[in-house]
Amino acid sequence: MTTAAGSDWLTDLGAFASNTGNADAGGAGVLWAYNTGTVGPTVLTDSDLAGSGVTAVHMAVGGQSFNFNAVQYNSAVDFMNNTSQGINGRRA
Repeated sequence: MTTAAGSDWLTDLGAFASNTGNADAGGAGVLWAYNTGTVGPTVLTDSDLAGSGVTAVHMAVGGQSFNFNAVQYNSAVDFMNNTSQGINGRRA
């Protein structure tokens, strides 16, 4: 996942992810709802732990949940969370 100009992630993100406006408890950003027929409901964040960005760039820290467009989203502990074992910037 990258915000590099021309990347497939940045180009295609708008088709599958929506800014929910919900604050990310794991950082300074906002939670994004990501949902495709293949992946299913996934919680992303635009936080790099230094502040909020402009698009989803990380898996959100586990333990957060919300309802968006009549779908329940629950963030999970994942190897791409931007915090592991309570240490910012550490990956599992």
